[in-house]
Amino acid sequence: MKQRRRADRRSSSRSAEPALPAMIATAARLGAASLAAAATIGHRLPVIQQAFVDPGAADHAELWRMSYEKLDVAGESARLLMRSWLPMQRELFAATMEQSWSAFALARELATARNPGDASGILQRWLRISGGRAIRTTGVLAGLALGGYERASRPLERRVLGNARRLRAKSKS
Repeated sequence: MKQRRRADRRSSSRSAEPALPAMIATAARLGAASLAAAATIGHRLPVIQQAFVDPGAADHAELWRMSYEKLDVAGESARLLMRSWLPMQRELFAATMEQSWSAFALARELATARNPGDASGILQRWLRISGGRAIRTTGVLAGLALGGYERASRPLERRVLGNARRLRAKSKS
């Protein structure tokens, strides 16, 4: 009985952060980055077309920059995304172990129940606690996944917005 209460307290100590505000902020940031990417692509398509038509007259510095920055951003984003997987794996492992321990405790309680009414109450309580644990774990995992996505998308966002500013200034001069 004490072990079950301890497991219940442990599971309720982890809380799911509300993910909706973070999702909205991420969508707004990525929307701005998408607009900047469209402007950058609009500038770069003629550069690429010129390189196909007359390779000698192409803007080789811009073409090199395009290739290098894609590799750089992909590497940085992949590194940040990989670092965000570990907390998700830990959370999932902890939830799985908690659920397993809870199932063993349930089996023990059901085996020692004095009558079917007690067993029914024990099972209903376990289902309620188990469902709450599943909902909390899902919320925590969603928050961790969103955080990982946000961290991994920041280098891309930073690069795209920087390119748009640089190309806007270049076209004005």
